Amino acid sequence: MENNNWWGNSFLGKDFEKKFEEYTTKKVEKRTEDADFFLDVLIEQGIIKLNKEKVKDYFTKWFLENKEFDLQIKDGDLAIEDGDLKFVPDFNKDDIVGFINWFENEKTEFIDYLKTKGVKIDNEKDLEIKNSGNLIINNNSNIHNQSIANSDKKKKWEKGTIISLIGLIIALTVLLFGNNLVSRFSDDSKSQKQLLKESNKDIVVKTFKLPYLENYPILDKGLFVKYYFNSLIVGGANIDGIKINTRGKNGNKLEINRETSDNNYVIDINKEPYIEIEYKKKFYSIEITGKHYSFLCKINEIKNLTLDL
Repeated sequence: MENNNWWGNSFLGKDFEKKFEEYTTKKVEKRTEDADFFLDVLIEQGIIKLNKEKVKDYFTKWFLENKEFDLQIKDGDLAIEDGDLKFVPDFNKDDIVGFINWFENEKTEFIDYLKTKGVKIDNEKDLEIKNSGNLIINNNSNIHNQSIANSDKKKKWEKGTIISLIGLIIALTVLLFGNNLVSRFSDDSKSQKQLLKESNKDIVVKTFKLPYLENYPILDKGLFVKYYFNSLIVGGANIDGIKINTRGKNGNKLEINRETSDNNYVIDINKEPYIEIEYKKKFYSIEITGKHYSFLCKINEIKNLTLDL
């Protein structure tokens, strides 16, 4: 197969490529330090349950694979960083959203893969009731010997007392904080509606520059996309398991050809196609933008289709 590595074929050679990658990684690690506070929040809130160094490593990996690196412009001029032309984009809070979506998608795909291989995934806590009358939620709990009362009279007394206390607390709460309480419930309702709205948003899976004449694995690596001369090719081992349709950037329907030799789908890349597929009971969009030798590919997991499959 033809070698299309631009760095390797250039007069600068492999040494420059290595130094360039080291330089880029160093700058991206600096962006990871800029995100330090936000990564702490993710860990503290239990959104990502890993240690700090692991989270930083994954954020650096995500930044390298998903951000677009190009000469940066500031105030109409080329931006400078540490005396050099700046091409690594700055960190912003939106990167945290993209990173969370990427992390959850990678985790879900891996767990799904393990399940297909027969690995049992069980996150439920064991519940054990012993004959002594002690209730143990799990063996690692810091609370032990949670006795269950044996006296029926005591149970009735405790139940009545608890009901009375709950009634008293509710009455005092309404008396003292009535208006604020109503406002709080109203705010909670608005928050729930906002969360529902957020849950219906598309999830960014991956954004990358299409390599020329190379199969680029996507999703669970059962599919690939390929920039081949004037064509975008969608193929892979699981190609028969998808439904697909496409349109042009201007909204016109595009022709999709199916190769008879290997069953790949072939689409005119110059039309900057927007593609929707159904794959493993999920919907995805594949959007191609740009021009020759600089096409950008963006893959989203979408909630609703806009094309008939």
